This record gives sequence, structure tokens and C-alpha cells, in this order.
Amino acid sequence: MNAARLRLLACLLFIAVAVSLRSLPALGLAAAVAAVALAACCRSAGAPLRRLLLVLPFGGLFCLGALFWTPGAPAGAIDLGPLHLVMSRAGAVRAAAMALRLAASAFALGALAAATPPLTLFSALPGLGVPRIFAQLCLFLVRYADVLAGEVARMALAGRARCFSAARHALRRTTLRRAGHLAGALLDRAGGRAERVYLAMLARGLGAAGTMARPGRGWGLLSADGLVLLAAVVGGAALVVLDRGWATAVLAYLGRVM
Repeated sequence: MNAARLRLLACLLFIAVAVSLRSLPALGLAAAVAAVALAACCRSAGAPLRRLLLVLPFGGLFCLGALFWTPGAPAGAIDLGPLHLVMSRAGAVRAAAMALRLAASAFALGALAAATPPLTLFSALPGLGVPRIFAQLCLFLVRYADVLAGEVARMALAGRARCFSAARHALRRTTLRRAGHLAGALLDRAGGRAERVYLAMLARGLGAAGTMARPGRGWGLLSADGLVLLAAVVGGAALVVLDRGWATAVLAYLGRVM
């Protein structure tokens, strides 16, 4: 439990530092450090690329918007028929900064998810001040995701047994109607299962907090995860000093002190 809290704190601290950085070299260094951490946790060199492909469809739209909508000196243009898009140099810098922030945050969260099981991670949330009912809802979501997937598989099997075949076109009215019926039946079954789970909890004398273990009093700062948190603090401070251009002033001060 303490290890999960330390890892979560280190991840949140790293993301806060990465989001606050301004210069591209510092952002690139933060993204590279997070990518190495993700590859080490997943034991796969291709893990950062797979994680980036997951967030690219969502974050890429914002990066493209910053590239074409930021005012400044023009750096190029793209003609798409009646649509004329002009890229600016300031927009290119802003888009690159957004992409690096997105990559660093995604890599850090991926490393946290790879190093900590979801149940352990959500159980550590109350120790950081998160309401226990919210953490309990997250635990239920993780525990019963496989149950809902099983319900979907059984409904699909029942449909095939009744000679049901999906339409060829996804936007046809028949396909949308069948998808609506499937979603409604799934929600109905999920609601029934949720009521049975709640009644079973009440029968066992459980309250809203469920069976979550209470966090320990100590933090275990001298453990390996404590060293990870310390490395995140020191590395974050070094990135901020590099980003703000304080390195010369810090070296000059150390030279006077020494």
C-alpha cells in the first residue's frame, strides 16, 4: 500500500513538472526519461510507441489546432481544395511543446500502470486524501469490467445462435437500432447485477467503504519506491532549473559558497 502511494506521488509530481516546462529541450528530456521508465517497467522497447499510438488520435487534434490557428510569422501552407491552412512558426513551437507534454504524461502514467496493479493503485487513493467512496467505485469498475465483457460475449453468442448477423454498413438504420437494443439489454443486465452485488454487501454487513484496507501510518521513504520519489523530486527540480535558465545562477552561487 505504501509503495503504491509513493509511486503515485512520484508520477503526479513528474507530470506536474512536465506540464509546467516551457522550453523544447527540457520537454524533450522529460519525455525521454518517461519513455525509458515505461520501457523498463514493461520490459519492452516498443512500449512507449504503443502508448503514444493510444493517445495520438485525441491529443493530435489539439496539436494540429495549435499548429494552424496560432498567429505568427508564416512557415508554410497546405491547400486542401477550398480550405487554405497556414502554419506559423509560433504554432509549430506550441504544437511541439504540446506533443512533448502529452507524450511525457502518457509515458509516466503508462509506467505507473505497468508497475502497479489497478486494485493496489486504487486502494492507495484514500491514503492521499481521496474520498473512500470514489476509490471504492474505481475498484468496482476494475473488478466487474470482466463481468460486463462476459455479458457482452454471452449476448453475442445468443445472437449467433438465433442466426443474427450484423449489417454491412455501420450507419444504416437497422444497424443503429440493433446496437441500441444491445446497449439497452447490457445496461439492464448490469443494473440487475449491481443490485445483487449491493444486496450481498449489505447481507455481509459492509458499508459504503466496503472492505478497503486502511493505509498504513508510515510511508516507507527508505524503500526502493521512496528512492523513486526522491529521484522524481530531484529530477523535477533539475528540469525546472534547466527550463528556466537558472543553471548559470545556481552554478555561480555554488562557486561562491564553495
